[in-house]
Amino acid sequence: MAKHHEICAALRKKVDSKKLDESFSYKEILQTAREELSKNIYDPTLSCMRKLCDSNHPDFYEFVEQGRSYEDWENVKTNWRFRLRDSCSDTFTDQQAKDFVTEVFDRVIQAKSTDDLDCIVKSKSVLYSNRMREEKYPKIHFRLNQEEIATLKQKGHLEENGSFSPDISQDTDLSPLEKLLYSIVWKNADIGKERHIVAGVAAGADRRPEEVPQEGVVFFGFGQYLADRQFPVIDQHVIRSFLVSEENDLKTIGGFRRKDTLSKKDWDAVVRYREWLGGSLDESLRQEADYRYHVDKVLFALGRAIKTYSSNRG
Repeated sequence: MAKHHEICAALRKKVDSKKLDESFSYKEILQTAREELSKNIYDPTLSCMRKLCDSNHPDFYEFVEQGRSYEDWENVKTNWRFRLRDSCSDTFTDQQAKDFVTEVFDRVIQAKSTDDLDCIVKSKSVLYSNRMREEKYPKIHFRLNQEEIATLKQKGHLEENGSFSPDISQDTDLSPLEKLLYSIVWKNADIGKERHIVAGVAAGADRRPEEVPQEGVVFFGFGQYLADRQFPVIDQHVIRSFLVSEENDLKTIGGFRRKDTLSKKDWDAVVRYREWLGGSLDESLRQEADYRYHVDKVLFALGRAIKTYSSNRG
């Protein structure tokens, strides 16, 4: 087995050329990365390796456990380099991003079940490494309705505009869970964002663009989802995917890929996305409960995969 420092040197040397030294086995590379990561020392190469190690991709661990050498599996060799490249840098050109989005959307449209949708993410390593991690975003089962919001206002927990009351921390009747959750919001300096969720809960399906808040569009849309599952969970990644799917001009696509946040001017795209969800997918898929949530997960991973911070794209 190659020495530890030799593999580290090879990793750092080869990452810029997007190529790994074939004299090292897959298992040796993974073991070395894990050992280095345990030291909590930041290194760009090993940071990329962490993304791959944490991905838990089925074929990744299958080959690792078998201890196969790099030369034993040409298909996985290509897949490995593709994964390393796409975990470390934004290598999609705008045309490649468009082609990839088209491919994924075609598969989404053809999907007949939520299992089919979940398989799309698992089948593409670049999607799997950018997936919505359920340990961070576990599925929400509860609903939030206007009556409950009204109760919070009656208790003095919410102001009329939907913001937390400044006196809420003085309430001696708060449950331990309420105290904990409010403390997290307070510590993260997120007080004020709750009013957008409250506005979303109150919003009807026919809400017009001029009534959508200038800020907090994602929270507003999330409030609608909490109130009624006919609405999807929207965010920048999902809408980025959808915008690229609609567009053919590469310059415009490049702008979508650099997009970081959603604002009021993006609401028309949100409405079109909702209409697409309701009418463009297979009928058997649309019969499944909460199918929108599974579509959101695919497009979340896709939007993250094609996002770029670069200004010059070919």
